[in-house]
Amino acid sequence: MKEGTLTSLVWGLFIILIGSLWIVAELTRLDMGSYFALGVGLILIGLNLARRSIGTKISKFSLGLGIVALLVGLSAVGGLKLPLVPTIVVVIGIFIVAEATAKKESG
Repeated sequence: MKEGTLTSLVWGLFIILIGSLWIVAELTRLDMGSYFALGVGLILIGLNLARRSIGTKISKFSLGLGIVALLVGLSAVGGLKLPLVPTIVVVIGIFIVAEATAKKESG
């Protein structure tokens, strides 16, 4: 699969997610924000896994955003309110540690 096809597929999934949650929200009058975050997280993490499987460079930004969205969505669905900014700080720290560890092992 080419990168352009992959990008189109992900945009399609994103639009389907928005439309589906919008319909559910209209029918149930429930807040779908936590499910939106969860869906976005899964889509972005899946995109980077697919990029890696086809040999294309992953995007640290979209992967980090996907992890934050997934954590926030999972916590909200589980009944917790995970603070967004501290979660972002923790994820940035994890990426710094992972990159430093990867450089140490390869160099």
